[in-house]
Amino acid sequence: MRNVATVQLIGSTIKNTLRHTANGFPVLDVTVAGNAPSADGEKTKAYYQQVQVLGKYAETLAQVLVNGMAVAVLGQLSFQSWEKDGKRNSAVRITADSFVILDGEHETIADAKGQERLMNGQNRATLLGNLTRDAELRYTPNGHAVARFSVAVNRRRGDQEEVGFYDVTAWNELAEQVGSLKKGMPVLVEAAISNDNWTDKEGNKRYATRFDAATVQTLRRPAGAERDEDTVETAKTQNVPAPEPSFDDLGPAEELPF
Repeated sequence: MRNVATVQLIGSTIKNTLRHTANGFPVLDVTVAGNAPSADGEKTKAYYQQVQVLGKYAETLAQVLVNGMAVAVLGQLSFQSWEKDGKRNSAVRITADSFVILDGEHETIADAKGQERLMNGQNRATLLGNLTRDAELRYTPNGHAVARFSVAVNRRRGDQEEVGFYDVTAWNELAEQVGSLKKGMPVLVEAAISNDNWTDKEGNKRYATRFDAATVQTLRRPAGAERDEDTVETAKTQNVPAPEPSFDDLGPAEELPF
């Protein structure tokens, strides 16, 4: 079974920075922001997603991209981890396969920092992989079901094998449906990408990415297929380095989707 970790975004650009790696490879870091339907479809949530555009197109795009432009992104998700001050940190990165500027007029809304988010945006990820642990089903004090699990996505880039670990949250009826999923089961998840932030016990600001599931489908493994979770145990470093994620350009906490 071929694993998948992809993303589709439609939003407006609120920040873009062109940089070059140590060997001169161009990388354009773009923040795409908008409002999109929540996982349950009952309301909209603000999102601010950081996207990387690589290669010569990054340099070309940097010359024409202006904050507030409406754009569409098709990309790949990857999982990055590093150590800092003796602590293990991780982040989810979006690398664009396609990054295009949209024509026409598009309605936006300004956040408290004056950044223009696209009103009718899209923020959707697709994950196809295996559970790394049994799903955990709990209930909030007011009786809402919530289930959490992690999906491992193994992919090959050239001669390197990579693995990403993506934390998924499901709510209410969907949570009760997936609460019995077991470690190793293959699943297909459609979800909105959310960014959490909190302060740890040492007073350090911490960030994490989770996926709020809209749908979760269990899959049948082909007869004789190798167990994906046994093929790779640790993620390998990718060819294009990325800086630690910066959230300086995000909106105020009350406008973020968490």
